[in-house]
Amino acid sequence: MKRLFIYLLILLFIPNFVFADTASSNYQVKNEGAVPSIYEGTSSNYQLNASLEPVTSGDISSGSFSIEQGSPVSDQASDLTSPAEEPSTGGGGPPVIVSEEDVTEEVICLPEMKINVAQEITYKSEINLSGRRFNTNSTVLVNESDINIKYFDTNWLAKISLELGENHFILYERNICGISPKTELIITRRLTGDINTDNKVNDYDLSILAHNWQADWWEADFNEDSIVNELDLSLLVSAWRGDR
Repeated sequence: MKRLFIYLLILLFIPNFVFADTASSNYQVKNEGAVPSIYEGTSSNYQLNASLEPVTSGDISSGSFSIEQGSPVSDQASDLTSPAEEPSTGGGGPPVIVSEEDVTEEVICLPEMKINVAQEITYKSEINLSGRRFNTNSTVLVNESDINIKYFDTNWLAKISLELGENHFILYERNICGISPKTELIITRRLTGDINTDNKVNDYDLSILAHNWQADWWEADFNEDSIVNELDLSLLVSAWRGDR
């Protein structure tokens, strides 16, 4: 309405003013220099056509303005289009797709680690792994962690907890130039006293222990002191009929 009153004032004080075509994204003014002046207003869902008669007196009234047509925009109108919606990307710009070719693998520049393992089958719930690293600038990782690893110059010592059954470990070292080849290690923890591995501690295991009494036989040596004796018998009795 404001714009229409401005046009009326212009026609009142400057009757011979020639209008130029004016357009915006939602409103158009068309004037061909003729009387009455023709105005068209359009929006995304409505179209308005009107004419403005010349003003002949000092009074400005709504009678000088007549609506000729007002109707919803036809489905055939091709010049009215809504802006395309941008795909939502969560506010962080377009999604970044990383291909396998873009992923850079770490360079293997160190020799394979030297690892000392007493045995790969044990009755203990915790064991020590040790070895040598390439130099004092290298970090030893066990399953991607360097927690509980101690260094003594180029030597290292790691305290490892074990669950019953197979325990899988990946060991390697890393320094500024890259990494060493990764070493896979599997250590199996048995149920203490279960010599025949039937998941029970009973008279069968006791019979096997008695048969190897005073021998250096690791499967009945539960405390791993290189001899089967009363200490191992005590551990077997403590776990009698124990299950996994």
